[in-house]
Amino acid sequence: KGHRYALELKVVDGRRGPEKVEAEGLQQLAEYLDRLGLTEGYLVLFDQRPGASWEERIFDRAVEHGRKRVTVIGA
Repeated sequence: KGHRYALELKVVDGRRGPEKVEAEGLQQLAEYLDRLGLTEGYLVLFDQRPGASWEERIFDRAVEHGRKRVTVIGA
């Protein structure tokens, strides 16, 4: 019905910290949003680090990245 959504999916696997993976994902998603002419998108981070607690893995928060609103979801 004319709606468009942008979503970027990243895996946190222990080789790089979650902050670095999130920063890379935000940058990549912002570029997609610019190309699509959108101002909002979603970044999903699948945390597969051994030993990471559910509190570290499961979350959602809204962030601003370069005039873009991104909902970051941890899974």
